[in-house]
Amino acid sequence: MNIIDPAQIYLASASASSEIRGHLQIFSMQELLRSKAQPLFVDNVSHLSPIKALRWNPIKNGMFVTGGSTLHDSVIRLYDINHLCKETLANNMESMVSHADVVHSVKCNSIISSLNWRKTKLTQGFGSHELISTHGEPDCEVKLWQINKYKQKESLEPLSINGKKVEYWFSKIKDFYCHNEQVIDSILSPDSSTLATLCADETLKFWKMFESYS
Repeated sequence: MNIIDPAQIYLASASASSEIRGHLQIFSMQELLRSKAQPLFVDNVSHLSPIKALRWNPIKNGMFVTGGSTLHDSVIRLYDINHLCKETLANNMESMVSHADVVHSVKCNSIISSLNWRKTKLTQGFGSHELISTHGEPDCEVKLWQINKYKQKESLEPLSINGKKVEYWFSKIKDFYCHNEQVIDSILSPDSSTLATLCADETLKFWKMFESYS
């Protein structure tokens, strides 16, 4: 699986074979023009299953999500390339290859088959973004998420999980249970208003998810 981000700055290369662990690499499109391009960073630790769902954020450059393809790894993981690249440069590492940490993650009840970001008119900052995930067994559902940037109040200690500072937070908005078998794939319309889902029973469904983006 090779996917270029909307700004055509990065290329994500992820394994979708029968490997035990998923392997993720991010390349600079500019560096790929050279004969010996090295990845900006790799992650061969976080994913416990092949990566079969990956989607770049259409608004915030360098942000993307991945989805686990087995029940024991049914996790949506959020990455921010800009944050990782700044850390790498600040540490003056001899090699530009950085082993990426997941910015935030959320565990689901079913395997993740596809991911789609809603496109909005937000052009600066992060604010809150909406993400749609589709799933396989056992629930075969569609989930709508809101991802917010964590804002620390001056009077409170920084929020952390396992010693890591939390920068983003997932909130589940709604579950949709309308497929009898696993959802194989999905795509969001260019105006972000309609979601099309394809089910293993050869059923194609259209969902009116949002107001039209223009």
